Amino acid sequence: MPQEYPAILLPRQEYRSSIDFSKYGSGLCLIRRSRVPKEDITNDLGTVRTHAIINPDEAHLFFSLSLNLFGLFNETHLVFKLGGDSARKRWIKGGSSPQTQIDFSVEENSTPIYLEIDKIQKQPFTLKKGNHKGKITQCTGESRVEHAPLEANYWHLEFRVADETGVDVKSSHSNLKVENAVHFVESYLKLHFKLACRQPYALEESIYLEVS
Repeated sequence: MPQEYPAILLPRQEYRSSIDFSKYGSGLCLIRRSRVPKEDITNDLGTVRTHAIINPDEAHLFFSLSLNLFGLFNETHLVFKLGGDSARKRWIKGGSSPQTQIDFSVEENSTPIYLEIDKIQKQPFTLKKGNHKGKITQCTGESRVEHAPLEANYWHLEFRVADETGVDVKSSHSNLKVENAVHFVESYLKLHFKLACRQPYALEESIYLEVS
C-alpha cells in the first residue's frame, strides 16, 4: 500500500501558472477516480452509470466536477485522496511555499474513468429559465474544462458549465436553470466517460512548462 505522497503531482516554479486549454487542449485525455468496481461502472449498453461518476446525493458537484490531466498524473495516483486544506488550496505561481504537510488518505479501491477533452470542451447545451411572471424561455449555455491547480496537485482540473451570459451555473441559480444544467452534464458526461483512453501518449512539455 503506497504511503508517500507522489512528488510528481506537486507544482513547480517552472510550470505554467495555468494551462490554457483553448490553446493546448486538443487531443488531451482526462482521468477521474470512481469508487464503483469496474464491473459495475457501465450498464448493458456500455454507458457509464451516474453513480460511477458522482454520488447521486451530490449532484450539485457536477458544476465543478474534479478531473485530472492524464499524463504525468496516471492511474496509480488515483488512490491518493486529498483532504482538508490540501483538497482546496489553489496553487499561485510565485506565491507561498509549497505544502510540506499534505493531508491525504489512500483509497485502494479506485477505478479510473477517462474523458477526451475535445468531447466536453466548449459544448453548447440548452437552458430553460423562468421569470417572475412564470414565463419560461430557452437560452444556450456552454461547458468548459478549466485548469485549477492545487498546491498538492498541479494536474487538477474542473469541469464547469456557464449560462448564456458566460456566468457559471451554480446551485444558487434558478431551479429551472440548475435542473437543466444538471441534466445536460449528467447525460453528456455519462455518454463520454470511458473505461480506457483512446490511446496512450506522452504529455508534451510545452503544455505545462513555461517557455524561457
